[in-house]
Amino acid sequence: MKVLILIFSLIYFIWNPSFAEDYLEYGLCPKEILSHYAVKQSVKPKTEICHMRKDLFDGTRYLKSLCMIRGSYTYEESRRICAEHNMNAFIIDDEIVETHFFDASTYLLREHPGGVVWINGKRSDGQWNVFNLDQSVKGPLFEDIIWANKNATGECLKFSSTYGPYQALPASCYDEHWGVCEHYKRTEYPTGLDVSPCRNKKPLYVDGEYIKSMCIIETSDTYDEGRQRCSRHGMNLFIIDSAGLELVFHQSTTQFLSQHPNGAVWINGMRDKISHQWMVYNKNRKPMTSLFSGLEWISNGQTSGNCLRYTG
Repeated sequence: MKVLILIFSLIYFIWNPSFAEDYLEYGLCPKEILSHYAVKQSVKPKTEICHMRKDLFDGTRYLKSLCMIRGSYTYEESRRICAEHNMNAFIIDDEIVETHFFDASTYLLREHPGGVVWINGKRSDGQWNVFNLDQSVKGPLFEDIIWANKNATGECLKFSSTYGPYQALPASCYDEHWGVCEHYKRTEYPTGLDVSPCRNKKPLYVDGEYIKSMCIIETSDTYDEGRQRCSRHGMNLFIIDSAGLELVFHQSTTQFLSQHPNGAVWINGMRDKISHQWMVYNKNRKPMTSLFSGLEWISNGQTSGNCLRYTG
């Protein structure tokens, strides 16, 4: 009898509507995410929301965290829910995917329209439009979006656009800390050269005019820790602090830049909002006189991660 009661209880639990709603709510979220991040009780029934906290980038070049909300929420409701988790807001409804970015993310993707975004929700065959937080429609920012796996949800999307100075080339899809690597083609650079920013041992210069490799480290690491970590990946060392971007070059890179004072550098980090100064450090000493006598943003000075034109 106890066995029968247990069986009937199990059947009731499975077919209980609240359980079914929970399944709809959680079912689209990867298990590894759900095991760490739970959806708050305030979420409406049958609303897929996944709190994804995996790093998709170092620095601020790519969206680090996404918040997926069904279109039954208003923009303000979604923004509030996502803000509680310090996330960018993605609003998904049944007909169209409307992506609402906070200012920083909007600016970043406007200037860097190619890359990889992890969408953890249902696919929509409609148009993808990008909205600024305080302005009207800015898009479509994405002219082409390709699902890596059309038969599944929660896949990485490959997207490209000509909105802005860069046109995306095919991008690989990784979510590992050292694995994100996107290629861009600079379409408006005066020389017509390609600038391919990538952390993963990809060329960052053409004919000796650009820095070849870089490594982005938060300042929670000491200089020696950052140098060791970057060295394991055969990269030059860039250190970012909370106030601005401090470039810490290996000696070879410093010598290279002194020999090639003119060119373009892809900076993958935050610019100092107060002084707007970029300090250059030598490997073996304190801050030296600036290696750069002038730094000029090629595109939008309000955006991080742009190409810089520098003179020495």
